[in-house]
Amino acid sequence: MTIMPNNNDQAIEHLKSLREAAEANHWAEKSVSGPTIQIGLASCGIAAGALETKKAFEDALLEYGVDATIRTVGCVGHCYAEPVVIIDHPESGFPPIFYPEVTPGKARMLVNQFLLKHDPRFEHILGATEANEMIPSIWDFARFSDETRIVTEKCGHIDPEEIDDYIASGGYEALVTALGMNAEDIIQQITSSGLRGRGGAGFPTGRKWRLAQMAPGDQKVVIANADEGDPGAYMDRTIIESNPHQLLEGLSICEI
Repeated sequence: MTIMPNNNDQAIEHLKSLREAAEANHWAEKSVSGPTIQIGLASCGIAAGALETKKAFEDALLEYGVDATIRTVGCVGHCYAEPVVIIDHPESGFPPIFYPEVTPGKARMLVNQFLLKHDPRFEHILGATEANEMIPSIWDFARFSDETRIVTEKCGHIDPEEIDDYIASGGYEALVTALGMNAEDIIQQITSSGLRGRGGAGFPTGRKWRLAQMAPGDQKVVIANADEGDPGAYMDRTIIESNPHQLLEGLSICEI
């Protein structure tokens, strides 16, 4: 798939057509009847047993003859609760529900009790993902409401292996905008934004790009430093595995 044609006008039109196709695919999936089971399959989820949970859902759906869609996403940012599962079962009358620590046994139970019998099993619920009058919303909890996600905004909401998910959510718009700018304007905008490095030093990104621009030589090499220098922080891992196209888009802008 070509993302970046040479001409800026062509790039704008090309992205527009890609987004229309991606949005069409997205809404086609949303219109599919039946429940949707969203499972976080980032490394934190996998370490907690999310692959086994996914397999348990697949087996239980087949055993009970339930028609449901399983959708995988990256890290939702709440690793303590993994394996995390969000079940959207409109026919039940309940909003999408966030379930923490879903073991294979719980997965089988939720297929039987919730998907078949419309009993969400309140004792296993963390909260609803939408405001409603039946179940407390997770956005009312401090762990969720106190966050303002910027870099990780799309993590846990899109399938990192589906480029259409990223494009449909506004991905690659920044790259197309940057194609209509010169290097000086791009560096100035990065500098004005206050963007800093993700490491402990927080080195200003605009200054870093300026130093690279001023360095002698006709050829420059861009390196994505994915080293986890801060134990337990996992900033790089989260972005790379949960929203890889964001990294690719940033690298592409840097090369303009």
